[in-house]
Amino acid sequence: MKSYYKYEAYDEKRQFYQAKIIATSEKDAYQKLSVMGLYVASLKRERGWQTLLFSMQYKLPEQELIFFFRQLAFALKSGISLIEAMKLQAEEIQHKNMQQFNTEIISFLSRGFSFSESIRLSTYDLPELVKEWLLLGEVEGKLDNILGDIADYLEKETAFKRDLKGQLAYPILLFGLLSVFFFLLAFYFVPMLEEAYREFGIAIPKSLALLLMVTKGIKNMKWLILLFVCLSVVILKRDYKRIRTRLRQYFSSLLERIPSLALLRNLYYFIPFSRSLSILLDSGVSAVVAFSILESSGKNPNYLKVIRKAKEKVLSGEGMMKAFENAFFIPKSSYQMLLLAEKSGKLSEALIFLSNYYEKLQRQKLRMLIKLVEPAMIIILGLAVLFLAVAFYVPIIDSYENFFKV
Repeated sequence: MKSYYKYEAYDEKRQFYQAKIIATSEKDAYQKLSVMGLYVASLKRERGWQTLLFSMQYKLPEQELIFFFRQLAFALKSGISLIEAMKLQAEEIQHKNMQQFNTEIISFLSRGFSFSESIRLSTYDLPELVKEWLLLGEVEGKLDNILGDIADYLEKETAFKRDLKGQLAYPILLFGLLSVFFFLLAFYFVPMLEEAYREFGIAIPKSLALLLMVTKGIKNMKWLILLFVCLSVVILKRDYKRIRTRLRQYFSSLLERIPSLALLRNLYYFIPFSRSLSILLDSGVSAVVAFSILESSGKNPNYLKVIRKAKEKVLSGEGMMKAFENAFFIPKSSYQMLLLAEKSGKLSEALIFLSNYYEKLQRQKLRMLIKLVEPAMIIILGLAVLFLAVAFYVPIIDSYENFFKV
């Protein structure tokens, strides 16, 4: 897991530096600073909440980052050197973080670092896959093409995220309103109804009495609940990786039982996998190198297990797609197509075609799922209002009927 490390260091000219660096561990941080030619005086890992704040503070705007890579690709193809292209871009960049990022990279390039090394040493973090692609572009001498591919990749990823956020906005708003309503119902309206019933001498309904018992129990045990939450946070912090792995495995097995959700989960891995593999194959790298790059950018243990196993099979002499036989994230209906495409030498084209096709399918499935969630939330909200109305009016009506009978 990546964290921010605050450091104080000196270079060979005894110039003092005080800044932050992203690293996976303390050892990784020391190695990066050593590569930068710095002698570390002090190094301290920032806490989890500080890392979260820094990651928000040092976040690069997606659209400007896409434009940044696209402009660099165009400049390199036009024969302009990388450092000159970045200096020209500095005059056009408006966003503060992008300006600092650009300045950092120019500084590293001026000191003799390659572009991929400069990106890795930067305070601003980019996806691991992007870093690997840049290194590949430099090694293969195709940095201009890779920069264009990165821009296309980030553009599609950004469009998908924007579309997903737009679709989820209304259900999240409904869920928020529902949560606030239930909180007010349990801790404000129900106690108020209890007082009203007692004043009028009306018997409290059983359903209302049960809800009152629960809310009073929560109020009486608030310190115990707070202690439980604190202990949970401590345990989570200590065994975060193990708990996260267990939860992922549990939810993964749970998703397998629901076909629609299992398909969405599989497409979540297949779409970037097919798109990335296509770009890597077009770059002319071997299957083993391509799988190593995909492995370095993966996070899910099940996904990584499939990639590692495929790499072992390829090393033992199996074909690229044959190595992915029974891979959970590759749709079975498309697997045979990929095998045939590999035999005909058109695997890259097939991967791009399938990634575009399944991206559209993924969006359709998400829209359908969200359309099911929205009415379900509205029904729950309606039932809650109905419960409140019945709990309030029925006892009053009953008491009036009893009064007139007397």
